[in-house]
Amino acid sequence: MKPSISKMNREIQEIIEHTDADLNDERPTTFWFYSASEENIYRLAHHLQDLSMRIVYCGKTESENHEYLLIAEKWMRPRMERMNNLWTYFTEIANRFEVTFDGWETRIELDDK
Repeated sequence: MKPSISKMNREIQEIIEHTDADLNDERPTTFWFYSASEENIYRLAHHLQDLSMRIVYCGKTESENHEYLLIAEKWMRPRMERMNNLWTYFTEIANRFEVTFDGWETRIELDDK
């Protein structure tokens, strides 16, 4: 994994911690993939469903750079080591399915404390 990816994951974890959110709480985490091929993006969606991920969106996008978008979601704890491992895994899977892995997002709940 590129050092910049690990740095980015660490920065996201720091933002979560800064909001006083508990990193041990599970939260919806989405993983984003792009492809020029409809067949490849749907094959990947099927594979991710087999891994118990929920497909939030799979289909055409209005982006000029990519024709198809896949957003997969899993409720999880976004701990740094896990996110680094998943980044490596999803990059390898994306290469196998000839799509591009674009990263992940998670929701941060801001409590009135």
